[in-house]
Amino acid sequence: MVQSPTPRPGVSERRSDEREPSEAHVMVRIDATSIAGTAENVSPSGLLFFSHDCPRVEVEVVEPGHTRVLHGRLVRMQRMRGNATGYAVEIDGALEAPEQ
Repeated sequence: MVQSPTPRPGVSERRSDEREPSEAHVMVRIDATSIAGTAENVSPSGLLFFSHDCPRVEVEVVEPGHTRVLHGRLVRMQRMRGNATGYAVEIDGALEAPEQ
């Protein structure tokens, strides 16, 4: 299992909704086959580019006793530490608590 990073003291929180810990298994299907943009900078080892494209995604969240399928947009990918990459998905509409 990949651990999420610990929030850093003094870093402002831009999230509009409160988060709850979860160890759900997640599978994401990405609709985009390509993303177009403009390079900010380029080096021999990589590049940074910006795009107005936010790939549409379908997210399957599997928790004990229930599975949810959500739709939204992939809004961020970032290597967090070592080989672990964090992905942020903005969900369409309000995320409701699963039925028990």
